[in-house]
Amino acid sequence: MQLTQVPLNAGALVAQPLDFTDCPDLAQTVVVVAAALAVPLRLTGLHSLRIKETDRIAALQAELRKFGADLVEVSPVVFEVQTNGFQVNNQEVATYEDHRMAMAFAPLALRGPLTIAEPGVVRKSYPSYWRELAKVGVGA
Repeated sequence: MQLTQVPLNAGALVAQPLDFTDCPDLAQTVVVVAAALAVPLRLTGLHSLRIKETDRIAALQAELRKFGADLVEVSPVVFEVQTNGFQVNNQEVATYEDHRMAMAFAPLALRGPLTIAEPGVVRKSYPSYWRELAKVGVGA
């Protein structure tokens, strides 16, 4: 994946656009991190996210809104991460029975307290996820 940084305004940079066609499972984490860091970002190649364990686009949109961010559909194939006062402050993140939702949002605990609903969903792909996260200082 090649990144090109383009000046937006007074020192702000954005990668334009990131194509996740060949790596859709990374998209959720990149979206959450971009939102938390207030990095405006455009993404393509997200079409398969609607047919995973859950509609991951709808799930991301719903959960990001709890923090003051959104994943906006600019066109049928282009999405944009938008942030307005992103805060982590005791939100509960629904996982929609999707392991990647839990894993994408969990690192936000470095920014403040939050709860991951159904944390056991990570068993599908990474059973030791919570133990490994605890080793780097993230945990209950």
